[in-house]
Amino acid sequence: MIHRYDIAAPEARNLEAVAVRVGSVIVVDELERVLVGQRHPAEEFESGRWDLPGGKCESGEPYEATALRELREEFGIALSPDDLHYLRGYCCVYDDRIVNAIYFRAHVESDARILIAADEFSGGGFRPLAEVAQWDLAFGQQSVIRDYLATIGRYNEEGRSHGISEQ
Repeated sequence: MIHRYDIAAPEARNLEAVAVRVGSVIVVDELERVLVGQRHPAEEFESGRWDLPGGKCESGEPYEATALRELREEFGIALSPDDLHYLRGYCCVYDDRIVNAIYFRAHVESDARILIAADEFSGGGFRPLAEVAQWDLAFGQQSVIRDYLATIGRYNEEGRSHGISEQ
């Protein structure tokens, strides 16, 4: 079971001290393709599911630095802090752990070269945003896609995306 809170909610703030901290980034190119990786079958959590770049913060590492490091390690894309834009923070309470995740968004050129980390992903790359918006992503990241669509004016308050079909 998963309970998801906005990271600014009182329920989330009370859990910060015991939470696993995660920094992630949704990377989209000018062709409206989003960077995703299919988690390796040997991964402890969510094996085989599609995932956005990101991972656990190292001791004392800021969320932003984590998102940049994980993007570089997982896909070989090196961005600067100026390339990241805050998207949303989530506090997820699972049966066995609590995760505070900060998501950023970044844009890259359509010819951005990627190098997929074979120890973490069995496949991946840039996929059409309209397609990924319909997938059941790892760690409930579907809400991250909806938040991204809202920032670009493609998702309305009723939960319907403009120009993207819903399941």
